[in-house]
Amino acid sequence: ELKGGETVLLFCGVGTEPDTRPIAEALWAAGKQVLFPKCLPHRRMEARAVRGMEELVPGVFGIPEPGEDCPAVERGKIDMVLVPAVCYDRRGFRLGFGRADYDRWVAGFSGVTVGLCRDCVLQEHVPIEDHDRRVEFLLTESRRFSL
Repeated sequence: ELKGGETVLLFCGVGTEPDTRPIAEALWAAGKQVLFPKCLPHRRMEARAVRGMEELVPGVFGIPEPGEDCPAVERGKIDMVLVPAVCYDRRGFRLGFGRADYDRWVAGFSGVTVGLCRDCVLQEHVPIEDHDRRVEFLLTESRRFSL
């Protein structure tokens, strides 16, 4: 649980990923700053502050992302990031969508990393590469892993 005026970077779940709208709504109701990623050229991404789901627009691959009016927030000012994945394994490693955007972004992140995964896609092991980063916590519908 976050206390105070913390800042959380979420993602918009697509496919088998969990729906993060209820999390965003709860964070806004608690007075937290909610961010969503915006994809940039050259496989970069930045975090932008969003005050409501209506500020999200279709982005890369049709995934909702913050509009141009949403201000960017420096990585060092973010306390927690929820990292999306096709699936996770019990060690906290993930299979992403192959672009490694989050792996690059998380590599320079000093806050808390949390993976959200449905029980039905949780794996024993996923293949990992040198650039892969594991999350510190993994949450499913029925379990919590501290890694």
